[in-house]
Amino acid sequence: MVAPSITVSFMQESLSRKDLGSYYTPPHVVRTLAAAVGNPPFIRYQRFTGRARQRALEYCASQGVKLSGLCSSWAPFVVGASRLLEPGGRLAFVVPAEIGHAVYARDVVRYLLRSFERVEVIAVREKLFPDLSEDCWLLRASGFGGHANVIHFARLDSLGAGQGPWSFLDDVDEDVVGSWIAADRPVLLLDLAGVTELPQSVTAYLGSAAGQAAIRTYKCRNRKPWFAVPDVRTPHAFLTIMSGQGPRLVRNSAGVTCTNSVHAVHFLDEADAMRYVSNWRNELTTLSCELEGHALGGGVLKIEPAEARRVLLAPELDLSEEQKELLRSGTRELRRWRHIRAA
Repeated sequence: MVAPSITVSFMQESLSRKDLGSYYTPPHVVRTLAAAVGNPPFIRYQRFTGRARQRALEYCASQGVKLSGLCSSWAPFVVGASRLLEPGGRLAFVVPAEIGHAVYARDVVRYLLRSFERVEVIAVREKLFPDLSEDCWLLRASGFGGHANVIHFARLDSLGAGQGPWSFLDDVDEDVVGSWIAADRPVLLLDLAGVTELPQSVTAYLGSAAGQAAIRTYKCRNRKPWFAVPDVRTPHAFLTIMSGQGPRLVRNSAGVTCTNSVHAVHFLDEADAMRYVSNWRNELTTLSCELEGHALGGGVLKIEPAEARRVLLAPELDLSEEQKELLRSGTRELRRWRHIRAA
């Protein structure tokens, strides 16, 4: 959760000075932010000059980040934004691909590693901004106040709607889970619900600086005990919440749990899971998803739990080719309008 009042006052204060250098001297804030998300300004060093540049470099130096004369404006902006975070806070920025090769970016990367528990860089092959000459990647960092030893690097062909990892899965099986663990994805859950005697290693972590930072976050403050994730369940399947080509139903044969980034699906009869998953993409169900879901910006379709419950499932439906084409034409028309409205 971001504190909007803090963000707005910071922006208004800086903009009122009409000086980019103001961004690197944040005004006094009573509260800090849980997250910083954005696309920082990108001004090459040839134009990033004068008082604004001097103040930016001085501010970064005060944080232990020594930037060279070749740095662009995004680098000090990332450093400055991170200093507004509360312990355990997160950062997610669009950054130039220079973060992966520029010499001046090395000190920024070192700063991120000594300031966050996890740092991720996602290289996107497709240009995020086709009209600009700059290639852009994604930077994500979590656990502000901690430190990390490695950068987690990933590659994506594009950020097109519906191109997330769930879009290519029919079943979360043992092989899929094994590949996530081998790639060091953050997928393991320590289930402490109902545990009366904690292991010594867990007790030590709960008393550490990272554990004390975690207890101040919103979710943990409202848990009893604060360190145990409640209501851990194993669904029969998962349903994607947002998509481009319609939601995807994925079987859960590995018996894993999930966060609220996907819907957890429970069938009255577990035996129905395979039947419904294998027939999920039939013409009637596909059209029903378009009718029940609602459009968001960028042509994305979102489906809420109440909407998902109304989706028609018809695994044994026997349709003629003419009937199938009629349903497909309805889906195409709805998707066409969905993208036009979002434009």
